[in-house]
Amino acid sequence: MKYIIALFCISLIIFSGCSAEGTINNKLIGTWKLQESRYADGSVVSDPENGKPILFVFEDNSITGVSGYNTIEGNYEHTSNEITFLTIGTTELIETDWERLLSIAFSEVCAPRGPCVFEYEVSSSTLTLFYENDGDNLLVFKRE
Repeated sequence: MKYIIALFCISLIIFSGCSAEGTINNKLIGTWKLQESRYADGSVVSDPENGKPILFVFEDNSITGVSGYNTIEGNYEHTSNEITFLTIGTTELIETDWERLLSIAFSEVCAPRGPCVFEYEVSSSTLTLFYENDGDNLLVFKRE
């Protein structure tokens, strides 16, 4: 009996520190609104006041959202500094120049018929996705 109790206690100690990647401590979970796109040359394109929002909604391993009139959905994995969109799809309705920024960023990081990998940072209420030219270009989202 003492052996079983000791084994149970050891198991509890060992497994209490474990977590599945992407489920516990996932700072991505929630709704994020694209605020601006920054480029290596110093230029910045900000969310137009009269434009439709670009929103990402992250759940445990899935993403949904909107980009103007288009819907977004897919699946992702993440590490502490990279997010891999395993699948990402969108409807293909008309896009404004603002909404096209998202398409351009994804076209830069997506392998042909493969996953899309961004480096990222989350700090307080800001999500930054880095792409192209060793991360010189970036998309900046604010938590909604």
